This record gives sequence, C-alpha cells and structure tokens, in this order.
Amino acid sequence: MPSCRLPACARPALGLCVTLAWACAPEDTGAGVASASTGEITVVITEPAPLPEGQKRLLSGEFTISGKFVATKGVKVATVTTTLPDEKLVKFTVTGSTFTANFNTEALDAKSTKSKLCGRRVALSVTAADAKADATGSAQFEFEIDHCAPGVKLVSPLPPDPNGPTVPSPVFIGKVPIEGHILDPNFKSGTLGWRVAGGELNPLLPLTKAGPFQFTWDRSKEPTVEAEVVVQGVDNAGNPTSLVAPITVLRQPSFLGNT
Repeated sequence: MPSCRLPACARPALGLCVTLAWACAPEDTGAGVASASTGEITVVITEPAPLPEGQKRLLSGEFTISGKFVATKGVKVATVTTTLPDEKLVKFTVTGSTFTANFNTEALDAKSTKSKLCGRRVALSVTAADAKADATGSAQFEFEIDHCAPGVKLVSPLPPDPNGPTVPSPVFIGKVPIEGHILDPNFKSGTLGWRVAGGELNPLLPLTKAGPFQFTWDRSKEPTVEAEVVVQGVDNAGNPTSLVAPITVLRQPSFLGNT
C-alpha cells in the first residue's frame, strides 16, 4: 500500500487554511466521499455525491469538487487548494463556508499521457485547520480515472479487422445468429441493433450488464438487405464504444419454408 502525505499548509495571519492533497489511493477503491471532524472543524464534500457502499467511482473528463466547512464561531476559511500529481497548485473558489473548483481527468498530471491515466487510482485528502493548527478536520474522496472505452466483443458476425486484408461481408439466409460478450465489469448500458449503412439504428436487444449476449435476427420473410450489425454502449464513466459488422441477409427461399 503506498504511503501519502499532505503538503505543508500555508498559514495566513488570520483565518483558516485548507489544503487538498492528491495521493495514491489505497487498495480499497470504494466511493470514498465522507465527512469528518477533529476538534472544532467539520469538513464535508458534497459534490460529487456519495455512492452506495462498495460501488467504485469512475471519472472521465470534467468534474466538480464542492464542499462546506462547519466550524466554531470566529473561524473563517482563508484558502482552499489542491496539489496535482505534477505538483501544480490549484486554488478553489471560497464563498462563505463553501468551496468549489472544476477539474479535468485529462489534465491532472502533465507528465502522463491520457492513456496512462486510464485506470489510475487517486485519493483526495481534504484537511482544514485553524491558523495555529490547534483544530483540524478532514474528509476523503477516492476515485479511479477511466478514459478507456468499455470492452465489448462481437463474435458473430465478426467485424472486419482494420489491420487485415479486405474480405467480403458474410452472407446469411433468412436468420442471423448474433453472439457477443461484454467484458467490462463497469459497463452501464447499450444496444444491439442493425442499420442500413449510414442509416438510423434499429434496436434488437438492450444491453444492461457485463457477460455474454445472444440474439437471432429473423428476416426470413423480409427482402434481401445489405446491413450492419451494431453494438453500442457506455460505461459508468461515460466512455462510449461501438462495433460494426457489415453483412448481407438474403430472403429465405420458399423451399426453406418462406411463404
């Protein structure tokens, strides 16, 4: 387990100094939104909102951190700051007993590329103290940066290999067996459907969780069509994915039962 510590807190002549420190998250990747108090100060993170116990928080792109402080009479917030992994200092806007700031997961560490941040665990430690540090309060906020599209595999029909040779689209007669697998445990929702190339998606099956999926698309009595089988979805961080498999479906002839 990595050890992390807060940077030194600047101490103004009057008021309260608050420091937010970025640190390596512990192995427990739960929601991590909490309030706590020691002595005369209580720190509460209000946004992002708390998650159900045991649910992992995934963030991608822009997000806001907001909170409030409750302290004994006479204690005032002086500054609220956070130090990013690349040691960049960010100041929060403080209004009365509240604070807020906007962040972007793609800009948390200028020394790392966007792809390397995918799956990175981050913990925020919010600490409030009076001018002499006689009274303190803190709260924890943990999350995982997720910039990766959710893993989805289409087994039948197979999408074309972008790095392979050009091959003819598969041809089906009447019925199209569709089979695939959602690999990402953080998959949120999606749709299996079909469309004429460039046209509107016609849904066939809602996708709601990780695991295998199967569907038989029956066009036995429909005209021959050149179409695309499409899988679309997003994960809990809002990352989209899309798979497209071009196919041809022939009308089933009468001697096979088509009337």
